[in-house]
Amino acid sequence: MTVWTIPEATKEFPVGAKVKYYPLIANKKNFLEGTVTSEPWIVCGEVVLKVSGTVGGLSIDHLELSE
Repeated sequence: MTVWTIPEATKEFPVGAKVKYYPLIANKKNFLEGTVTSEPWIVCGEVVLKVSGTVGGLSIDHLELSE
């Protein structure tokens, strides 16, 4: 896993970016699609951000940009 900083996360996943969210990292078949709706912040040492259609902050380790 990558150790993310807030500036790196902001650059990789800017507000408005389309992303895929994988609830289970090991299962790349099941994912939700949404739009980044917040700047990243840190929760318990993990960089998270808000994605439309979800509740709370999502770890950016579970995200990838949609094409």
